[in-house]
Amino acid sequence: MYKGLINKYGKIEYVPSFDQVNSDSILFVAQDKNEERLKAALDAAEEAFSIEDINLKNSEYHKDKTAYYTYMYFTQPSLPSMKSVFYVGKGKGSRWIDHIKSQLKKNDLIIPNKKELLIDDWIKNNFKKNLVPSQNILKKAENFLVRKIGQWSDKHSEVKSFTMEYVLIAGRIGVFELANETGGNSTIDSLKLLVLPANLDMNIIGNKKLWNKAVKEFEKNNHTYLEPALYFCSAKKIVDEITEKLLKLSLLPYPISNGRNEITHMPSNCAVDGAGDQSLYFRTKNELPFCVQLLLSKKEEGVRINLRPLHRTLRDFKSFEIFLNQVFIDQKNLNSYYKEKFQIRNKGSDAFFKPFARDSKGHYDPVFPIDDTEISVQSNWLPSHHKLNLSSALKYLINYFN
Repeated sequence: MYKGLINKYGKIEYVPSFDQVNSDSILFVAQDKNEERLKAALDAAEEAFSIEDINLKNSEYHKDKTAYYTYMYFTQPSLPSMKSVFYVGKGKGSRWIDHIKSQLKKNDLIIPNKKELLIDDWIKNNFKKNLVPSQNILKKAENFLVRKIGQWSDKHSEVKSFTMEYVLIAGRIGVFELANETGGNSTIDSLKLLVLPANLDMNIIGNKKLWNKAVKEFEKNNHTYLEPALYFCSAKKIVDEITEKLLKLSLLPYPISNGRNEITHMPSNCAVDGAGDQSLYFRTKNELPFCVQLLLSKKEEGVRINLRPLHRTLRDFKSFEIFLNQVFIDQKNLNSYYKEKFQIRNKGSDAFFKPFARDSKGHYDPVFPIDDTEISVQSNWLPSHHKLNLSSALKYLINYFN
C-alpha cells in the first residue's frame, strides 16, 4: 500500500508509514494500492488547499464533454469567496448546471432545502422566471453563480475531481457549512482519503487526541467510526449557536450518557448516535416526558428534529407514547391529522417521533437551516406548505406538544 500526506504547509510528502509523522503537522492523508492514482489524488488535494478567493474570480475552463471537474455555487456570485460557497460538487458534461435546470422545472410552492432555496432566490432576483428562456438563465449562471474550480481530462481525472470535492467540503469549508447532499466521499476503489476537518480547533487537547487516533486507525483501514466524532467536534461553534438559540426558547441542554465515547470533551448534551448521527439533546423547563433531539445534517446545512423519551427505557417509552396520544392541536387529537396513526419509530427503548415529517416518515423530514432561513414544511398537523424556520418550528412544538 502506497501512502502520502499533505503537511500543514500544504505540501505533499510520501511516507512508508503515518506512525512516523507527527499528526499535528498533517492536514490530509491518503493511501492506495495504485501508486499513480495516489499521486493524482495528492496533486488534487494540494491544489484544493491552495485555492484562494482570487482564483475563484478568474476561474473559467473550456468546455470538454469528456473532462471531469469540481465546481462551486456562491451566495455572492459577483464576489465569489470561500466564505460564500454554499454547494460543492463534481461531475462531467452539464452536471454543474443540472441543479439550476432542476429548479427551473420545480413547483414554486415546495422548496424543501437550502440549496434549492438559494438557487431559486438567485433566479427570482435576476429574471422573470416564466418570461426568460431557460437557456438564457443557464448561460448567465455559468461562471457566475456556479464556477468550475478544477478540470482534468487525463486517465485519473475522476479521482482528481473526487479528491478535490472531498477536501473542499470536509477540509476547507466544513461539512455542516454547506447545502450538499453528502459530506464528501472519501473512498474510491482502493483509494482511501482522510482530511483534518475544517474548523477543528487543534488547541483543544481532546480534538488533538481524536485526530491523532484517526490517523493511526486510517493506516489500518479502521478509521471510519471516528469520522462522525471528528466532524461533530469541528462543529463546536455551531453547537454553541444552536444552544444559545434554544435557551431563548426555554429549552434546556439535556445531558446524555450514550454515544459519548470519543467526544467526552464536548458539551454533555452532545452524542454520536447509531450509525454516526451527531445529535444535540434538549428538554422543556416544565419537564414534559420527552426530549428534543436535533440531528446535525451532513446532507444539507441544518438540523432535523426528533422527539424522544427522556430515557431509553421501556418505562419511559410508555410514558412518551401515552403523552403523544394525549396531544391535542386546535381541539383535534394528534392522531386525527394522520391517515393512519402517527408513527413512533423503533418502538421500545430507542423510540423517536418525527413531528415535522409528512406522515412522520424519515424521507419527508425537513432540514431546518441553523441561520433561521425559512423552508417549506409539510407536517400533517400544520397548514399545507407552511413555511417555518428552526426557531418558529420549535415554538410551534413547545406550544402544541404541551
